[in-house]
Amino acid sequence: MPVTLVKGKELVTPKEDFAPGIVQKEWITFPTSENLSIGYYKALPGTPDLKVDMPFEEVDYVIKGTATFSDETGNKYTVKKGDVIYISKGSKITISHSRKVGFEGLYVITPYNWRELMKRKES
Repeated sequence: MPVTLVKGKELVTPKEDFAPGIVQKEWITFPTSENLSIGYYKALPGTPDLKVDMPFEEVDYVIKGTATFSDETGNKYTVKKGDVIYISKGSKITISHSRKVGFEGLYVITPYNWRELMKRKES
């Protein structure tokens, strides 16, 4: 399929939990794409910090709220609506979400099988 469309009403219907307080929905992944996973995520108000060893590359576009991304080298970036942040493969990051507002964004991850890679890192 050369073109895939995701309608606006589909953007705000998260269906699965990734971590405590985080819901998300993937719209585009394998077999539609052999390289990317594209989706929406929402961190609910009060979501605890999320620590991730990144076995993939990720780009996030902020729709609503604020979050702070910190990495193992001491870099710290606070992002808000309209910002885009890139996270390189191999980074060790901590994501701190706004405790009062929550955080919503769109993500693009490569490779598409990031969930499988996360499970391998945990075991």
